[in-house]
Amino acid sequence: MTVQKQMNMVDSMLPIPQLFAFGLQHVLAMYAGAVAVPIIVAQAMNLPMEDLIRLITADLFTCGIATLIQTLGIGNIGGRIPMIQGVTFASVGPMAMIVASGIRSLGKVSFEGNHNLMLVAISIGVAMIPIAAPNFYANFPDWAQIILKSGITFGSITAILLNLLLNGVNHGDEFKEMGRR
Repeated sequence: MTVQKQMNMVDSMLPIPQLFAFGLQHVLAMYAGAVAVPIIVAQAMNLPMEDLIRLITADLFTCGIATLIQTLGIGNIGGRIPMIQGVTFASVGPMAMIVASGIRSLGKVSFEGNHNLMLVAISIGVAMIPIAAPNFYANFPDWAQIILKSGITFGSITAILLNLLLNGVNHGDEFKEMGRR
């Protein structure tokens, strides 16, 4: 075979029945993965059925948006090839562990008669600043941006400092009592 003929075979279009079969196989594989990840996450978090349905719907919606961007392209973004975008299991394990340990930790905290509810709310709010406003810290010095641009780092630092300020100084006897138990 000549080089020209081989190139034409690669670039040629398959017959419609084969295209349909391969396309259906691709859609079914993507759908199975797209539905499995929210089910596993919802079970790990003990979410009710309504939230599971919302997770699956949001997942399929974002898969559709990603597929359109990848297939049609927007500017320099997207491969402009027919492929269906799905989700991955790579983050399920770590996410489930983080959520479970966070829920377990917060379940042990008393939110009555102290500042813990405000502490948690402020820390989560601070941690979400880089997501909600990515350029919020743009005018800060470079050394501060290293700490501030990571929501997890700055949210954790905020939680520690607020805990020391609001609970640690005034509740020293409680900590000693907890140590004796």
